[in-house]
Amino acid sequence: MSFKILRVKEVMARCGLSRSMIYVLMAENKFPASINLTMRSIGWVEQDIEDWISSRIAKSKKAKAKKAKALKKMKVNLNDRILHQ
Repeated sequence: MSFKILRVKEVMARCGLSRSMIYVLMAENKFPASINLTMRSIGWVEQDIEDWISSRIAKSKKAKAKKAKALKKMKVNLNDRILHQ
């Protein structure tokens, strides 16, 4: 199996996050852990980053769908109130 290692600038570009936010999320276990390449350099496994991005997309779509459903329910309730006044 072949792995591609991404350095921090590439991770930042792909995720749209700042360096500091990546480290904050890593500390909170909300972002893939880096791997040591040498004593002074780290990187991330590309597939781990791609999986994280995919999970964020899925979570966002699920939240939007839930919000749309709630808004639709509110609209129906509002219309019922208006009709029954």
